[in-house]
Amino acid sequence: MSSTTTQTLSIVCDNSIKTSDNQYKLSIGNLASRSVQSITLKSCNFKNIFYNVISSNSKLKNNTFHSHLDGVEENFDIPEGFYNINELLDAVSVGISSFFLTQPIPPTLVDLSYNSITGKVSIEVDDNGSAVIYEIRGLDKPNSINFLLGNTVNLALNSVSGSQTPSVFDSIVNLSGQQCVNLVCEQISKNSGAYASSSQLNGNLNNSIRNIPVNAAFGNTIQYASFDTDADSLNYSPSINLSDLVFSIVDTATNTILDMSATTVCLELILYFS
Repeated sequence: MSSTTTQTLSIVCDNSIKTSDNQYKLSIGNLASRSVQSITLKSCNFKNIFYNVISSNSKLKNNTFHSHLDGVEENFDIPEGFYNINELLDAVSVGISSFFLTQPIPPTLVDLSYNSITGKVSIEVDDNGSAVIYEIRGLDKPNSINFLLGNTVNLALNSVSGSQTPSVFDSIVNLSGQQCVNLVCEQISKNSGAYASSSQLNGNLNNSIRNIPVNAAFGNTIQYASFDTDADSLNYSPSINLSDLVFSIVDTATNTILDMSATTVCLELILYFS
């Protein structure tokens, strides 16, 4: 690079600089008077706090289980959190059994279980002579408990007492949760190839400094380190003068700013000055 001087900027994004809209505002002081030719993301660390069952974010909400009993919608929600398969099946079992008990002749949830060999869930219901038809309604419900459990089609159960058989969901279980996030800062992306005006924000045009893989288990620390300076650099022509920086962690698919208040986001940026 043709820059004559560099400076490493260590940034701690915590609740002390957090704004009401879940962003982090950093005052850069005397750096604002210097012309920046390039910025490289050296590292980014934060704890994986991303739930796989979400209720608090309307764009990411997926905590509803969808079903019909004799054509009548019988949906229920479960609390948000990070669930393993046994915990999630227990929560769904409680929900199904609860509304079964409201029926004149309550059906029985005989089995709701996971096959670790096939990766699929099976369900068995006994109508106890009521002749009701119970249907799991996963079709066109990508943001749902159904989808997490591998139910992506509408599945009418054979629940006739004495002849009922288990029904298997069509797809494998996926409880992995968040796969990646974007580290976003409009002030850094501006005048670079990553910049998009507010009217252009969609898809990957989201002022991202870097896409960060969520490669640590829930509760563990995601540690991103740059191994490719070119890929992790934003270059400016002409050079820019930075203003106060506003950072956020954003859901890649929906461009939704994520609430990171339960962890601290630590960044290291290398600034190259003209």
